[in-house]
Amino acid sequence: MVKEDKKEEDPLAGCPVPFEPVNDAQLLSDVRSPRFLQACQQLLIDPLELKPRAFDSFRAPGLVPEQQQVRYAVYEKSRMAKWRAINDCRARLPRLLESSGGGSMERQEKEDPLELSWIHQELSKSKTQVERGKAEAIKIAARKLRDISAVSKVSNVNLLEAQRRRETEAKVRADFRRKQMIKKQEELIKRKNEMEQRNIVEQEERKKKMKELDEALTQRIDTLRASYEKEAEEKRRSEMTKQQRIQDNINKKEEELKEHTNRILENLKRKEEQAKKRQEDWMDDTRNSSDKLFEAERRRQEAAKSAEDKARALVAAYKRKQAEVEKKEQQRLERQREIAKERRQKENEKKKKIVEIQKKKENILQEKASLIMDHMKTVEENLAACEEKRKLDLLVKSELSKLKSEVAKRNVQRSRMLESRMQSDLEKKLNHLEEKKKERERMLDSLKKERHFHATQIRLQKDELLEEVHNIQVQKSWNKANNLLRSFENTV
Repeated sequence: MVKEDKKEEDPLAGCPVPFEPVNDAQLLSDVRSPRFLQACQQLLIDPLELKPRAFDSFRAPGLVPEQQQVRYAVYEKSRMAKWRAINDCRARLPRLLESSGGGSMERQEKEDPLELSWIHQELSKSKTQVERGKAEAIKIAARKLRDISAVSKVSNVNLLEAQRRRETEAKVRADFRRKQMIKKQEELIKRKNEMEQRNIVEQEERKKKMKELDEALTQRIDTLRASYEKEAEEKRRSEMTKQQRIQDNINKKEEELKEHTNRILENLKRKEEQAKKRQEDWMDDTRNSSDKLFEAERRRQEAAKSAEDKARALVAAYKRKQAEVEKKEQQRLERQREIAKERRQKENEKKKKIVEIQKKKENILQEKASLIMDHMKTVEENLAACEEKRKLDLLVKSELSKLKSEVAKRNVQRSRMLESRMQSDLEKKLNHLEEKKKERERMLDSLKKERHFHATQIRLQKDELLEEVHNIQVQKSWNKANNLLRSFENTV
């Protein structure tokens, strides 16, 4: 009853899925922001999906309270996840979206990497380059005109002196070149002679070294021959000494063999003599054999008497030992009877103890059986409760997996829609960039053509000015040169 009262007070008590509750006031304040709606559009999230729902709205026929709690918890978790994703996207959006859209477009155009405003700057630069090229051509022509006017002021005498000076300088240069050529030829001849002398010295040194090598080689051959002959002589001597030593050993062994055979013959002779002597001694001993037989009979009788005495003593000792053994056997039998009596007494006592122990065991077993029966009842109750809890957990898990799969499907659909939209936006952006790139290439081509045109104009103007200056120089019209120079200075 207490648990039911608690559930009626708090329907989410004991919810199997933990979740963080959504602050609806904060969510409402975030929804009022324009960037929030922009983030919803980018993430393809309907703002109505963030609307709170009551716990009773998840009630359905056939649902247990735990399944209802799981549905509510999963819905709240999905609300929190969507809210966080929208806030993250909102934080990445620029703040200009809250104001008018014109400023953002201007900013986007300024941040465009393919902006074409620099081409107009290049066009203005080309105009300044044209003006600079014209001024440069005028400066070159003016410099040449100044030289021409300066030349007009020089007298013919100065021209002759300059020509004479040039001739003398040419002669001096020719003499210097001739002396340098002679000096180089002398150095070449000197170097050639030095090379020949060096070759001669090297050839002599080479011959000397070859001679020294031949002498060293012959000396080496002589020393090798002498050492070889010496080694051969030493080997021959060692072989001779070895043969002599072998012959000496053979002679020594023959002498030792002769001595050994002589010793054997002497031993045989000595043994024959000893045998003869032993035979003679035996003949002498047979004469005294009768006396020896009598003495042996007497000794035999004495030995038989002593053996009989020993036998009597052994029989007496055997009888004594037999009596002792019989006495010990009687004592052993008495001891066995006493031990058997004690064993019977102990067995009777043991039987009594066994009967008492069996009675105690029966009492203990009865007590244990009653305890086991009580325990089995509690175990069956616990098993029933566990089975009920397991079924409830399975229901909760199946409901949770079902809700998770639905959420995952919705997320997958949303992500696919986002990918398709991003792909279309990217294609639009790429097309826009491609158009700007083509426009940029077209402007660059026109800029190159315009610059080429201006460069040809400057080159033609420069050629015309130089041709006019050349004509003035050839015709020696100094007044025309001064007038043209004055006009150039006025223009500059």
